Amino acid sequence: MELTFLTSPASAVLLPILIFFARVFDVTLGTVRIIFIARGKKFLAPLLGFVETFVWIVVVSQIVKSINGIWAFVGYAAGFAIADVEQVSDGRGTVPSPQTQRSTQARIQVPFITF
Repeated sequence: MELTFLTSPASAVLLPILIFFARVFDVTLGTVRIIFIARGKKFLAPLLGFVETFVWIVVVSQIVKSINGIWAFVGYAAGFAIADVEQVSDGRGTVPSPQTQRSTQARIQVPFITF
């Protein structure tokens, strides 16, 4: 897949930003997919898995094309890290303690998704 708008000199700035946001989206989709599996939504989980994998392949192909641009790699790693921090935080920007995680592990709440 050729993303022609990323062939200009501006792609040195645009590509890492796009990779960052695509990676945040990809990791978030993976988490939602796991929640769907845990809740028994076995028909939605494969669809999310398809989209998650498609996004990942497109992002990795763009990174390989710009193999000399270190910022593409930084965008990929930062997107993964930020998505993980957002998923682990308790909404106030702090990471819950292991005791809190154990007590809330049994009930997974996703307010923006209706089941």
